[in-house]
Amino acid sequence: MKDEMREEEKKEVKKTKRRNLEAKPALDKETLKNIIDLKYPQYDNKYNIVKQAVDNITEKLKRPILDLIDFVDESLEFVIVDSGGGKRTYEMRFNLSEDELRFLAIKIPAACTYVQEFLNDKAIDVALAEYILEDTITEHLKSIEGGDARERLRFATQKAEVEQIVLLIKKQVYANLKSYIERADKVYDGVKKVLDGINRDKQIFGKSSSYTT
Repeated sequence: MKDEMREEEKKEVKKTKRRNLEAKPALDKETLKNIIDLKYPQYDNKYNIVKQAVDNITEKLKRPILDLIDFVDESLEFVIVDSGGGKRTYEMRFNLSEDELRFLAIKIPAACTYVQEFLNDKAIDVALAEYILEDTITEHLKSIEGGDARERLRFATQKAEVEQIVLLIKKQVYANLKSYIERADKVYDGVKKVLDGINRDKQIFGKSSSYTT
């Protein structure tokens, strides 16, 4: 009889553990929204949280680079040259003075250096946010009972959704600014090629009118 009672107790413990898992579900939509609203009261959904946060952080940093890129882009034009015999050739021309080109050759790297320093610090922030996310998931796992390992990990990960959003924002900031630096590098290469052409013309012809205004 005692053996039967022990078996019944074991079954009841198993049932209780299964109910514990159900009693501690992942955050429902309303609870999660309340947490996010508490941290980010001006936004009403996760996409806007990430997008607005990334825009706010990157706007001031990327603006000098974008202004320089726009300045160069507006001065660029393709010129059609009639070579005779019905043939046409196309030339790319910068409608910038030599002084403006030299200014860009200095200013673009300077703007990128400032952003690159910020990115170096952000790389540490991203690594720290990844650690915080992992640590938060580990802490949540300690309070979840029942289910298999995969189910417990899924519940714990869902409960750490705010930390996931923070990590996503930091990663997106890093990726966005890095892409602007890469774009600026390409513009800088173009400016340098034009300046190199000017210097060659000066050495050979003593002028550079075919490259600038």
